[in-house]
Amino acid sequence: MIKTVTKIKKINLKKLNSKINLCFNFMKKRCKKGMKIIKILFVMVILLISAGIFADNINSEDLKNNSNKELNALESTEAEEDEHWFKFSGVSNTTLLSASKKNLVDMDGKKVDKNYFLEDIEFNMEAKIAENFKAYTTISLGNYMDFIDGESDSYNLKVIPYYLYLNYEDEKYGKLNAGIIPFQINPYVMERADDDTYSENDRMEDGNYAMNGVDCEIKIKNIELKTWFLTMAKYGWHDSTLFDRYLFGDMKYNFGAQVKTSFGNDISVSALYMAIANNGDEDYKAGIFGGNVNVPFENFYLDFNYYTQNLNTNAKTLYDNSYNMDIKVGYSDDNLDIFGGYRTVQAGYDAPGSWDPSGVGANFTNVKGWYGEFNYSISDLFDVYGFYKNYSPDNKDYENFDNVKNIMIGLNYNITETQSVWAEYEKFNVLSGDEVSNYYTLGWRNDFSESLNFRLFYQYIDNNFDGDRNKGSLFNAQLRFSF
Repeated sequence: MIKTVTKIKKINLKKLNSKINLCFNFMKKRCKKGMKIIKILFVMVILLISAGIFADNINSEDLKNNSNKELNALESTEAEEDEHWFKFSGVSNTTLLSASKKNLVDMDGKKVDKNYFLEDIEFNMEAKIAENFKAYTTISLGNYMDFIDGESDSYNLKVIPYYLYLNYEDEKYGKLNAGIIPFQINPYVMERADDDTYSENDRMEDGNYAMNGVDCEIKIKNIELKTWFLTMAKYGWHDSTLFDRYLFGDMKYNFGAQVKTSFGNDISVSALYMAIANNGDEDYKAGIFGGNVNVPFENFYLDFNYYTQNLNTNAKTLYDNSYNMDIKVGYSDDNLDIFGGYRTVQAGYDAPGSWDPSGVGANFTNVKGWYGEFNYSISDLFDVYGFYKNYSPDNKDYENFDNVKNIMIGLNYNITETQSVWAEYEKFNVLSGDEVSNYYTLGWRNDFSESLNFRLFYQYIDNNFDGDRNKGSLFNAQLRFSF
């Protein structure tokens, strides 16, 4: 995301604070449509104009001609101004998704049966309120959040205060976040999976959940301690990726701690415990504990993860004490990134995570087997990439399918420095060939500038669900503008 930074000089802080308070008070009313949306946009415009009026426009050529004394005076003045500052940035993602037939099942498992016009406008505000203290707000305006939640066929225009939190950070000792905060740990425990293959949205793809609570990180020499207490954020949007199918309800609370240390040649070791409970009628709770070891050596690395999930008495089933174990070896240089490994994910392990994000089937459970992924830059013009998975069932008494195979190969060609085209083929096979899906994709992208790009692609889908053919074409166009 490209952020536009505006430094405020000699601004009337009292007036600006009143405008910010007006914005926050308005957000609490959770406006829905019509004039309410116009009002919040009006507030945003006022904030942006207020910042722009007092912007410090410094010409680079003038700076070169100044003497060292003048430059030092300017730097001193800017340092004083940085005591109180305000930053405003944002990004707009507009997407058109269309299918050639009704009930076409896409790569995310959604039935696309009409034309979808999706909008997500993100506003980011950051304010320094004291030494080491900052306030952050991220607001989402549009209907995109309803679409990815997938619980309704009607996608309404909403204003959602996605993040709203205070931050304290000290370079030496650590940091603390409180409010509706961005939160993640690792791909095996509390990392949000991307649930939309067809649109690019940094906020929904960076792995962070929006959680309500407190997150604290403390550094003592080479030891890092992370603690948290969180609940699901209630802000007009339901994040279905936090639903734990084996706890039979949405997350009620989540607290835990992680200790991480490093030694030798950047070898890192971590250990974690997390408690999680549902929000249903029954008292279902789970404890998750485990850790990670990462060993780099020159361009290679070895990564080992093991996490196990224990359920309380009410939740105990045949998949209690299930675990997720993953060991992989990777290599990376200027032209090649490649890794492969072996994983076992037992039936019942369902911590919110993103341990198997690539391909049609993500976050498989009750599987064991091999996987690999690569990206190779043949030249400045061509890149080839792909992945392969071959899983068999870990417990045949629980699931009846024999294996899961997923393969993808892609080629990207850079027409110019700003334009590229790509082609991909992906095949997904489950139930010993009784369920097969093939995806053929062609795409084009144009980066008009650092802040504006356009993306267009066509995909032909051929699904065979136990003899029931479901096939057709999918069109996607996305315009992205950051400010």
